[in-house]
Amino acid sequence: MITKDIFFMFLFYVVGDTTTTYYAIQSGGYESSTVPALILNFENGIYLLFIVKLLFILWAWYCRTKLITNYNFAWNIIKIVVIGYGITATVSNICSIFTGQNMFQHTGLM
Repeated sequence: MITKDIFFMFLFYVVGDTTTTYYAIQSGGYESSTVPALILNFENGIYLLFIVKLLFILWAWYCRTKLITNYNFAWNIIKIVVIGYGITATVSNICSIFTGQNMFQHTGLM
């Protein structure tokens, strides 16, 4: 059964980040993270990136079943980090699409 935490991981990390990355690249941006940038260099790389992220979420779902009983604290850390990264990357990509600068450049942090 898919839980709320897995759903939000999928929504922000897989769908949100991948979709906004695609649109940011189409509007002249680039992928700044090394591994996704390498994946995007392949033909139809955006689909491959989606599959890799989906596999990561499936792995997280599997780990959840193992961690939730004995290591609930560890699972809470993992889900917060993945969902937080997904939200941050999605917002940063949206800033890049509309302003030409990612969230960190726009706020002066980079």
